[in-house]
Amino acid sequence: MLLFLISGIALTILAGFYLMTQVFQMVKIDAYYRGIKHPKFWAFLASTGQRGDGLILYLLKRRNFQRETMSDKDFLAFQSYKGRALVALIFQLVGAAMTIIALILYLR
Repeated sequence: MLLFLISGIALTILAGFYLMTQVFQMVKIDAYYRGIKHPKFWAFLASTGQRGDGLILYLLKRRNFQRETMSDKDFLAFQSYKGRALVALIFQLVGAAMTIIALILYLR
């Protein structure tokens, strides 16, 4: 049971880091095509933080900028990052569920 608990915690943490990198890549591409200065800074700010404060701040800032048309290569990369982020979120939820189930069974 302890191995199940450790596996759930590890899956949650690893999926969280993977989700963070995918959000970083998506925001970097979006900020570049919107003409926002320092897109890597905004991507870092949006992808870190425990409560999503940076992402909310970025979403408020990007309202003032119109997005230019993305190149086909960047559009496909953006869609790929979006799909990977969804998969990472699913794995994070599965890991959290594994952790909660293991804790319930372990503490009985």
